[in-house]
Parts: sequence; structure tokens; C-alpha cells
Amino acid sequence: MVKVISERSKELFPISTIINLVNLFENEFLFPTTDTLNHEKVESDPNLALLSIILGTIEHSLTFVPSPVVSNGGSSSVKKQQRSNKTSKQLLNYTNGNDFEAYAKDPVNRHDFPALEFDMVLGLYDKFKAILFSTVNQELYSRDKSSPTGTSRDLIKNISDIFWNSLSRNYLSDKPHLQSLYTFLTSFKLDSFGLALAVVAGCQVLSLSDVHLVLSEDHAWVVFGKGEMKGSTAEVTWHGKGSEDKRGRPIETDDNHSWLYLKGSHIFCNRWTEIAAIISSINPSVNSFVDSLEMGTIQQRLLWKLYDEKYLQQYPMAIGTLADLEDGSPTPGKKSCVELFEDSITSNKHYYKNMHVYPYVNYGAYCYRREDFKGALKCWAAAAQVVSHYRYSKLDEEVYKEFFEISQEQLTSMMKKCSTGFSANSPTRNPHCYADLLKFFDGICLWEELAKTPVLHSTWIKCWITSLGKFESTAREGVKLFNLAEGEGACDDDGLGICDTKPTTEISTSSIAGFMDMNGNSKSGVTSGPGEEEAPLVHVYFKSFKMKSMKTLLEKSKFNPPALSLQLSALNPVGESTNPNASHSIGGRSRGMKTKPQEDLTISSEESLPQGAHKLKRSRRN
Repeated sequence: MVKVISERSKELFPISTIINLVNLFENEFLFPTTDTLNHEKVESDPNLALLSIILGTIEHSLTFVPSPVVSNGGSSSVKKQQRSNKTSKQLLNYTNGNDFEAYAKDPVNRHDFPALEFDMVLGLYDKFKAILFSTVNQELYSRDKSSPTGTSRDLIKNISDIFWNSLSRNYLSDKPHLQSLYTFLTSFKLDSFGLALAVVAGCQVLSLSDVHLVLSEDHAWVVFGKGEMKGSTAEVTWHGKGSEDKRGRPIETDDNHSWLYLKGSHIFCNRWTEIAAIISSINPSVNSFVDSLEMGTIQQRLLWKLYDEKYLQQYPMAIGTLADLEDGSPTPGKKSCVELFEDSITSNKHYYKNMHVYPYVNYGAYCYRREDFKGALKCWAAAAQVVSHYRYSKLDEEVYKEFFEISQEQLTSMMKKCSTGFSANSPTRNPHCYADLLKFFDGICLWEELAKTPVLHSTWIKCWITSLGKFESTAREGVKLFNLAEGEGACDDDGLGICDTKPTTEISTSSIAGFMDMNGNSKSGVTSGPGEEEAPLVHVYFKSFKMKSMKTLLEKSKFNPPALSLQLSALNPVGESTNPNASHSIGGRSRGMKTKPQEDLTISSEESLPQGAHKLKRSRRN
């Protein structure tokens, strides 16, 4: 059986300060040890259930208890939501309310949250064990525990059923703070990630050590097995609507071109990656306008502990979460948020064939907040080029929302700001920015090809045409357009192109850092002055059928919005590609949205609900 807690760590209770919580984390989860009969220390696995209970209890006490008055002039949020274009949130200090200066002087040696008693933690942990041992299929459990092939699919399904059937029937599963075992043990509520975590933690308590978590950018499942069965996968939680019937089924990533499963580039977790996932799932939000300062600080400090021990090297999303935290509250002596965003992109390229979208989306959101609009466009172009390797489906609603929000809100706002006044270095006069915008559109159009459900509709088209119309003729004339023929592959001169045969989307983080304000005050200008050499043309290679068909219109010196709009509206090759390259391109994962994807995301009947969860819409808190 997995150990509960060491005697040394028991002495830290009751825990009411961040420094004691960090010490507990180091003792029990970062460098866990077990006493042998000879009083020797040996390494042991960190206890997932115990950590989830502890952090869930503290999160509940800081985000649900009656709160002190919030400062009207609070600084920016310690935790930017992943919808990070939103305005900064106010900070809530648990102990002092308005006194942020006093908290900043000594944020760790205070009573940062209500005292956490060991007896309460142990009681919840014992309850978790009791639920498992009293309901698990004893025949399957006895057989698999000593089997040379490890845990079976039937037992995985049985353990998933235990938690699934225990969930309350009357709650919205997209509400925040439902990711920890604390919410399951106190109210029998879990979100999608929480259910997957409960299965893995339950297997650990049952000493089924071959079961581990697998993560994409918006979903979670498990991998299990030993010997010839090693690497078997199974669904254990829901995603979207109607997915409850998939629990226990293997993941067919090779045949699934959806972004949800990342075409095999998902994260296979070990125990420390699972610890990182638990910490990354922390939600410091008290409500839509207020974050808990202490909860954000806890998340930030624990992620730094994992980062320093190199446990986040293969977890781009966790590095991005830490970067967002550093953006709101920098840690002295640590890497800057820009360096962390770059690390996230580097991890994505090195370990996952550059198939993750959010490292670029998150970096683009940071650039947008800082009004580094050139950098934002470059990141969004790279994100769209990555998503172009997938085939859009109804499972991809979260990344759909991200790109729709970029097109409808961020691009529109950006172009309004850039077109106000005159600046020789404005992004609207820069051929590179115009090229990045075209690459963004080309990637989205390619994502749509071969899909059964269309991506673009009139709102997308209106926003795109408006954005293109803001660019001056000097920018358009500085771009040379090409259509890639079948079998061709080309990478453009600034490293943002992709090839037909395999994903080679690249982004130069140093080039992003060179652009800093909305006026594009960079080291080099866009147009050449008297006596200077003319700037070379920027090359853009179109891969999507729609953008190829619009090439002639885009090359005209006079911008023609009605013609472009009609062309985009008329061309909609969904379900059957007219692009000869499409098969090469496709073969090669604590928020509301005013507009949803075209499919209906509302549950219409009780039968389509997962047992124990009324799911009205998806949350991307995982």
C-alpha cells in the first residue's frame, strides 16, 4: 500500500502558512521517502490522493469562505486565465484584504489560510480508501494485482465506474474548483480532469502502479499494463457530450485526426508529471473579478519547485501556467515570463513534434496584453499553422473558441488601435505583419478542409476582411504570394512556414522579443528610405484551397473587400477536399463565450448526461 505521511511531515500540522505547505510538499511529494525496518530511507512514489486532498481543502478555504473587502486599486492578477486577453483581476488577500504592501513584505510567514488539521486530511484520505476497497471488484483486483501483464482494462473500467456512479446528479461540471478529490469526498462532484485523476489516484491506493495519466491539451485518459500489455490506453472520463459510453475503450490516436488527441503527441505522465498536473489545475479564482493572492502564490511556488527539479521539461502547458503567474507576480532571481514562454515552445518542439497549439496561443496572449502586436501576430500565425495539421471536429470546441476569440475580439481591437494615428513602423504598414495575418488565415482554412463540420461562417469572414483592409498598400506590396503544388514543401524566410510531409512549424522567439509596442518600435524599419536598399519581399506559401483561390485577389494593388468576402463565402470544401495537398497536411490541452461552434453544445436529454453531472458547456480549466 502507498504510505500516507511521514512522522517528520506530521509535525508541520496544523498548516496555516505557505512556507509550511512548501516544506510539506518537499518532504512528501518532491523528495518522498519511506522508513524501512532498518530505519533506512528509501525513495517512494508521491501520494497523488493526499496532495489533491490537501490542495483542494486549501483552495476551498481561500475561494469559498466569506472574504475580506477587496482593494479597489488592486494590482494585476497572480493567475491570468488561459483566456488571457481578459482584463486584469483584482487580488484578494485572505488575512488583510486591502493591505497588499504588508503582505508583499512577508508573504510566507503569515497565517495565509485557515489552519489545516492532520486529522481532517487523514479522515478524508481514509474515506477515499474505504470507497475504493468496499466497491472494487475483488475478483478482478485479486487477479490483476499479481498478474504479469499488470492491470486489465476490465479493472480500469470498474474503478472508473466507482467514481462515475458516485457523482452527484445535480451540478454543472464546468464550474470551477471541481478538479480535486476534496470536492469529490465532500460533495461528490468532479470535473472531467478530476475524474481521470481520481481513477489514477485510486489505482495508486490499490497498489496498481502501472496505471498513469495521459494528457492532451484539453482531455485526459490513462495508460496501463505490463509486459506485452504495456502501453494500453483507456478512456476513463467524459469530454463534451455523449462521451460517457467511451469509458474503458482504447484511444485510437493513429486514426483520429482531431486536435483533442494530438495525433500521438500527448503527454505520458510519470508520478511527478501527475503531481505537476494537480498543481497546474489549481484555480485561484474567487469569482469572475477576483483572484486569491495566497492560492496563486501557492501554485507559483510549487510549480517553481518542480521546474527547478526539471519535472516540467516535458509539460509545456505547466510551463505556460508558470509563465502566466510570473507575468502577474515576478519571482526575484528566477526566469522571466518571456523566458518561460520560450521554454514552453522549446519543450513542444523537442518532445511533441511541435504539435501543441497552446504554447503559441499563450505567448500570443501575453504579447497582446503588452501591446506587442507584431509578436502577437507571429505567435497566432504559428498556432494556426500547428492546428492546420489536424482535422476540425466537434471535439475541438475549446481550441475553436480560442481562434474565434482571436479573430473576433483581439484582431479587431488590435487593428483599431494600430490604425489610429500615423507611425512609419505601425504593424499595418509592415509586410511581415501582413504575412503573419495571411498565414493565420491559411492555417485555419487548412484546418477546416476534410472536416465534416465547417469552421468559417459570416462572423469569421467579416472579421478577417476588416483586418486585412486595415493594412496599407505598402504592406501588401511587400509580400510575395505562392501556391504550393502537390508534393511541394516550403518553409518561409522567418521560420514560420510548414511543410507538406511533416509539421515543421517554427517560431523565432528572439524575433518576437524584438517587437514591443503597438506602434512597432523595432530596431529596423519596414520601408526603405532615400539611398537605402529596398527591403526584400516577404514570401508566403498558401496551402489551403480557400487561400489559394484568393491569391489573385490578394495580389491586386487595390483592396477589394466585397470580392474577397464573396470568394470566402462561396468556397467551403467541407467533408471532401478539393485541395490536392490536403491528405499530406492532415496525415503529417478557472469562461464564457458569446458565440459557440456551429454544433449544438447543449445537452438535450437526461440520457445524454454523464451520470452525476449536468453538463451544459465545456470548461477548459484542465
